[in-house]
Amino acid sequence: MKNILITGAATGLGAALSEHFLQQGCCVWGSYHSRLPDAAWVAKHQGHFLPFHLDLCQEAAIQAAATQVDHALAQKGEHLSLVINNAACIHTGPLLELTTAEMTEEYHVNVLAPVLMARYFRPLLAPRPDQRVNILNISSYNARVPLPFIGSYAASKSALSVVNRALDAELMPYRLRAVNILLGMVQTGVLEKQLERLPRFHDSDYWPWLQKRAEQAHRLSKRGYSVNEAAAHIVRIAQKPHPANEYTVAKQPLFLHLAAYLAQTRWYRHIIRNIYFS
Repeated sequence: MKNILITGAATGLGAALSEHFLQQGCCVWGSYHSRLPDAAWVAKHQGHFLPFHLDLCQEAAIQAAATQVDHALAQKGEHLSLVINNAACIHTGPLLELTTAEMTEEYHVNVLAPVLMARYFRPLLAPRPDQRVNILNISSYNARVPLPFIGSYAASKSALSVVNRALDAELMPYRLRAVNILLGMVQTGVLEKQLERLPRFHDSDYWPWLQKRAEQAHRLSKRGYSVNEAAAHIVRIAQKPHPANEYTVAKQPLFLHLAAYLAQTRWYRHIIRNIYFS
């Protein structure tokens, strides 16, 4: 791999993925939206890490970014090896009380943007040896195990998983591959930021249970992978020959698989009531 594009590359998992690929001698195009990448880190990797602003809610911006990257690669006679749709949007809160704008933003960033990235960057991609992945979509295990107060986010990630299966099939004529990552808990700091916003539901009927969930989530977040651990797993998947369509990256995958099974049974409602609403 030589040229990699990663969305949401300024912080967290995206920055860790960028670092891993840079250490392998790759050139990384890293998009950011509201937060700039660390200036010292960018300077350290000058010429190899190429940051650019991208609003994933705007189709025209994605199309313009593809044109920009295409022009730069064409001048060097090169192509993209891999696109990683890492950027995500999450709004925590009761489904009945999240705003339409919040839910729409989640769907735009988590579902439509990866489709548009595939649409406009597909011509820049070239088949890799042994059908290695060309488009890597970072989903969430919440797609399989939807939990209270992140229902909208879970729905968008479930949609992304379905989109990836269809996309992987439709890329066959181009000899390209799309692979989905079901990501477990990772210590990105995103959860903590969402928990800080929960007091806006102080007058909600759900407030007592939201407080309880916040305490549980804070404890559980410490059990997840660090961003570097998660990135290392994802990089290995990106290098697998003849990859599967989907992989789980989590510290306790068997527990998550069990939870996904239980989510389809009548016992799931009892479990949720005891954990969240008892």
